[in-house]
Amino acid sequence: MSLLTTDRLNLTPLSDAHRALYCRLYTDPEVMRYVGACLDRAKADHCFALALAASASPSPGNLIWSMDVRGDGVSAGLVGLRIQGEEAEVGALILPEFQASGLATEAIAAMADHAFAILGLRRLFTRHRPEHTAAAALMRRLGFSALPDEADNPMGQRWALGSGSNSTQRKVGDS
Repeated sequence: MSLLTTDRLNLTPLSDAHRALYCRLYTDPEVMRYVGACLDRAKADHCFALALAASASPSPGNLIWSMDVRGDGVSAGLVGLRIQGEEAEVGALILPEFQASGLATEAIAAMADHAFAILGLRRLFTRHRPEHTAAAALMRRLGFSALPDEADNPMGQRWALGSGSNSTQRKVGDS
């Protein structure tokens, strides 16, 4: 896993230095309101250890990067890929003070470009709760297509982006 960069971010592979960020995100009710139940600190620590170990695997299925703001090195959140064959689910957790800043757009665009060009994946997908209008706007901005609803999917809205879709790099500047 390598460092990725955007205009405003260094996407740094998950390391032990990101424990506090990971735990803060997964225990914050505001961050988790569209994602799922908050974890307590002990569970977040345990999940971080599992994520860190999984990312160190010779062929990891889950790749996570810290979204470090260039210039000051402050972490704005996490972005990751959960790889399943030739597809991957992409997602981001953003600290409240960085939400609505366009950083998620940059990070997910970089993930899509990396997934298609470097990892050779054929499709990305994501999902969110239907009431998360900011996530829906982000997916549209990046060129993802809405997929039909699934009655048994608690996250509701699903989106997909194929490797032959228009480049997400061009769409980043449109945000």
